[in-house]
Amino acid sequence: MLNSIFGTGYLRFIVAFCIPLLSWLFLGKKIIKFFRKWQKGHDTVREYLEHKETKDGVPTCGGIPMYVFMMLSFAICCSGLDIEFGIGITLISVFFLLGFFDDYMKIFVNNTKGLSGKCKFGIECLVSVIFVMALSHSLKYTNAFSVFVPIFNVDLDFGYWYIPFAIFIISGSANAFNLTDGLDGLVSFVTMPILIALFLVGLFITDFSIMREQLIDVLTYISALLGTIVGFLYFNKYPAKIFMGDSGSLMIGASVAVIATLLKHELILGIMCIIPIIETVSVIIQVGSFKLYKRRVFLMAPIHHHFEKKGYSETKVVKIFSLVSFVFSMLGFLILLMK
Repeated sequence: MLNSIFGTGYLRFIVAFCIPLLSWLFLGKKIIKFFRKWQKGHDTVREYLEHKETKDGVPTCGGIPMYVFMMLSFAICCSGLDIEFGIGITLISVFFLLGFFDDYMKIFVNNTKGLSGKCKFGIECLVSVIFVMALSHSLKYTNAFSVFVPIFNVDLDFGYWYIPFAIFIISGSANAFNLTDGLDGLVSFVTMPILIALFLVGLFITDFSIMREQLIDVLTYISALLGTIVGFLYFNKYPAKIFMGDSGSLMIGASVAVIATLLKHELILGIMCIIPIIETVSVIIQVGSFKLYKRRVFLMAPIHHHFEKKGYSETKVVKIFSLVSFVFSMLGFLILLMK
């Protein structure tokens, strides 16, 4: 919106990062106070957590101000929203609303399952298909259905098989980050290096010579998302004063997938998002093993709770998972850089 001020330099990204960060620092305490009153008398912590008593009274739905601050920053700093990224923003917003509905059901309706899995997946598929079809009809994305394969440095044309592939990437990413959200600061610490790596991919690797403004908007969005995550983390680090809830984790996961799709580096998420993938696989293994053999592989799933049960402190698990996320995020960037 402020192209005359920002131009095409780094100032745009710095401002996009600082707006949500400063919003959290100045308004965070008031937000937490309001959310405590709003959710007073309702249980925001799951019963199975051993440290439940230390989490009582901590409000959730931090994803709401995260989303608002991020979108406000992006609206101020974007160079001009085109149809492709506009639909991407809409997709992210739908995932945010799905998460908010889940949070509301769990807190105020005492429905621990929230929205039914089939209904949620149906909505996720619908918005994902609309997003992919918008890219395929765009003159800017002549290779919308192709996928770049890292290491081998080849583009594979998936044809219309790209649609289920994209649904898997977007829905899978959103729900994987949702499963990762279980310890104070975990999702935020895991996501930050992923976003930094994707920012570097867009800045140094992606060839958008004919779509310069769109690339600037993608990088601006990453900056705004990173800013709101860092600001939220100030209040979410151990001991957490607020939780992000499904509204935050689903929004973050969908954002990561949309960013990778727009940059046309979807498969690199298999390396960068190693922690959310491990968390998801641990749940699949646990559920599958119990259904087939009536036995549990892990003491508890997702796997971060398994390590807690093994005696690791919450902060130690977060530090280890964050380090692993940083290493694999940079590894993913370096693999693309070698092409």
